[in-house]
Amino acid sequence: MSTDNVKVSAILPVYNIAKYLDDAVSSLLKQTYTNIEIIIIDDGSTDGSVEIGRKLAEENERVQFVAQANAGAASARNNGMNLACGKYLYFMDPDDVMGVNYIHELVASAEKNKSQLVIAGFTNVFDDGNKVIKTTVTSPENNYTQNEWRAAAVKYLNNTQLAVPWNKLYLKSFILEKDLKFPSVKWDDLHFNLDVIKDVENVSVVTNAEYFYLRERPGSETASVFDNRLFSTRKAQFTHALEVFKSWDATLENSRDGLGYYFSSRVLQIVQEISGADSLSWQQKKEEASTVLNDPLTKWSFINSKSKSGILRVLQTPLKNRQVVLSLVMGKFIGIFTHLAGGFFQKLRVKVMKV
Repeated sequence: MSTDNVKVSAILPVYNIAKYLDDAVSSLLKQTYTNIEIIIIDDGSTDGSVEIGRKLAEENERVQFVAQANAGAASARNNGMNLACGKYLYFMDPDDVMGVNYIHELVASAEKNKSQLVIAGFTNVFDDGNKVIKTTVTSPENNYTQNEWRAAAVKYLNNTQLAVPWNKLYLKSFILEKDLKFPSVKWDDLHFNLDVIKDVENVSVVTNAEYFYLRERPGSETASVFDNRLFSTRKAQFTHALEVFKSWDATLENSRDGLGYYFSSRVLQIVQEISGADSLSWQQKKEEASTVLNDPLTKWSFINSKSKSGILRVLQTPLKNRQVVLSLVMGKFIGIFTHLAGGFFQKLRVKVMKV
């Protein structure tokens, strides 16, 4: 069955990415699936992105360019949704590229399975200017009913396929029916997707991982300046996830282990960032780490986390026991190891980010 008459609205929120925008839009224009309207929403760029976006729209009838005052990526995506004419919505980051069959496989799966949501794989690209490292995140092809999806969802939360919007195709009528919008918060992507999956009835998964997500260089996650909002932001995400999973199963019988694993892994990342923060004194690091490790949600996550990864269990032991100094030492060690063996670490990270 041909799907060529089914329009896809590809929405790109743009802010100061002039260096990458042309390549991103070109990769959409080169898709084997051609019934795509490309909506570029510039969010107050000052680096030349506006001029590039306007030029792309002038040269390609499938490209629409809209400029708005700076209000954040969530606002830009929501604005794009309001303009979208397609049956399906697709959200692309404007500094990434994709293989030529990516949209085709998403649409083919959605049409074949009558899916409200299709999830694909992706490839992380770490480029430090000297060496490029790639890690692939993907899952076997599948099609889930509502109950099947609710039993499997925690796996996609943990392997990060649920977190982002650019590896997904959304049925626009479902999004409109549920009145879903990207919230104006940090890391709005996961919050939006949690709202999407709460009542979704049919989810498909395709194996294609040819979306190339440009990441920062390996080792850069250990920041020299610590963002003291990081833990509260992660807590807000996890609280939202718990609300969704509890709406399906109040006892969390099928997802407790995976949810504990998810948040305890994020706590490990936060402690790593605290330990490597040049902006914090040793005393401040101990105070920040103590706050994180003694939080009720942190305690809950370690009590309920059951990882198959022996390496992760060892790394998390001092955190689980709330040993602040040893946890900071462990975090510092991970940061050093990441810097020295970035490629190996990133591949190992993908391997352990599973239940």
